[in-house]
Amino acid sequence: MKKIYFIAFILICSKPLQAKWSEGWTLGLGVEYSSGSNYIFKNGIRQSFNDQAFTANIKMASHTIPSIQLLYSKKQTFGFYLKYSRLPKIDVTGGNINYSTGSINAVGNLYISKYENSIVHIGSLYRFENFYIPFGINISLIPEFTSAIDSGTIRGLGLGQEIGIGYNLFYGFMLEVLYRSLSFSYGQQTAVGPPNEFDDFKYGTSQEVLGGLRYYF
Repeated sequence: MKKIYFIAFILICSKPLQAKWSEGWTLGLGVEYSSGSNYIFKNGIRQSFNDQAFTANIKMASHTIPSIQLLYSKKQTFGFYLKYSRLPKIDVTGGNINYSTGSINAVGNLYISKYENSIVHIGSLYRFENFYIPFGINISLIPEFTSAIDSGTIRGLGLGQEIGIGYNLFYGFMLEVLYRSLSFSYGQQTAVGPPNEFDDFKYGTSQEVLGGLRYYF
């Protein structure tokens, strides 16, 4: 009897490996992991009586990103995906703000201490037998932040790009590796009382490689 149970267990475990990835419309849940990212701001302006230019490099901690995705795909042709992902609160772990007069540490002088974001991803993919290549754009919606004082402002919609490769492990389970860029704009008050100074970071961009696991129902 134990032998029968063992054989049945092997058959059940091996069946998913033989199952085919379904075609057409599917809904998926996923999670992605990033070991950390850097936001680069190249065109900052300190708005004061002399409008001093500056650059900044802001380092974010590692994080996981949950997502939900609607996918349409068929073999040997192009498909479509629409995805929503939510970046959790990410710690600012380092970086520099570089003025013409010198550099300062971003952790001690940047009012934003945590960053979070909601992102919409729109794109296409080409599907082979078990592999697929997704590519598209992402839109950072209204990003949010945690600040020690109420002087920071994150503004606007940020536009980024993404491309990757995925593999169908079994059933609806997919393993993905993604390259992605994100962007958002930021500004913060730097002084209390006249003359008030405001650091307008303009738009910053980040680039990161993520590993992901996704399941399509």
